[in-house]
Order: sequence, then C-alpha cells, then structure tokens
Amino acid sequence: MQWHLSPPTQPGFQPPPRQPFNQPP
Repeated sequence: MQWHLSPPTQPGFQPPPRQPFNQPP
C-alpha cells in the first residue's frame, strides 16, 4: 500500500504537499 507514492483515484483523496490531510485543527 504505497498511497504516498501512488494515491488511488478516490473522490476527496488529494493530500497537499507537506501538509496533513487528515488532521483536524
């Protein structure tokens, strides 16, 4: 599972570079 290298084609799955995509403030 190498999502950080090859993210799956999922709606809403676009983690920004150098930024947490699943971390609430």
